[in-house]
Amino acid sequence: MKPLGALEATVESYGPGQKPQQLTETGPREIRTVARALNRMQERITRLVDDRTGTLAALGQYLGTPITR
Repeated sequence: MKPLGALEATVESYGPGQKPQQLTETGPREIRTVARALNRMQERITRLVDDRTGTLAALGQYLGTPITR
């Protein structure tokens, strides 16, 4: 039950502005598989949010220049 508790705590702690915590891939095979998938999902979500933030910042800079003139 301990690996499931760690899985729950990791999922609950992940939110806006927080760096995801990598879940240790221990326990039975099924739990390790879920932990590995969760770690990869957190990495993908973080990359997507970072890319979106960068794109919006660049777009704001691009649109802000003509407007301020």
